[in-house]
Amino acid sequence: MGIDMKLAKREERVLLRVIEQENRWAKAHHSSEIDDNFMDSSEESSGTEDISDQPGPSSNIAQSSLEENINAQIELRMGIKKVIEDFISQKSLNLLKKLNIDISFLNISPDPWDRDDSYLKSQEIFQNLRVFNDTAERGVKLMQDFNGLLTVDEEQKQFLLQCVEDHRKQHPD
Repeated sequence: MGIDMKLAKREERVLLRVIEQENRWAKAHHSSEIDDNFMDSSEESSGTEDISDQPGPSSNIAQSSLEENINAQIELRMGIKKVIEDFISQKSLNLLKKLNIDISFLNISPDPWDRDDSYLKSQEIFQNLRVFNDTAERGVKLMQDFNGLLTVDEEQKQFLLQCVEDHRKQHPD
């Protein structure tokens, strides 16, 4: 990772910390305003029931406007635009290139992808790929071949498998 990327990541972390602190302050300040408003209105009313624990429509509206304000602050302060490299690794891009997949659809919004020719073609390619675990399949094939070649006596097979297991323990990769 380059120095510029490290600096950008560090700036992003610092900015997120500042925003989190401001959000905590805003929430605390906002809740104290709600408490003050509630106390003012409850002193004026003559009712004796305590409804401070009951959420009302005004607190829901205030909470949603606070969340909208916080989200707007985050968007404004971040000022960081994400590029495709933020979402897809270099290895994935290399795979797409090796498979001759046109990645132009990655530069547009995902909404119209189901009508985009390059996306549809890449989807077809990936759906037709045969996925396998080469190491596991080779191990199974080796065991099947080995199982029938050396001996048909079950006790000898078990002894041989124990020898192989002991050897693996003594000589790990």
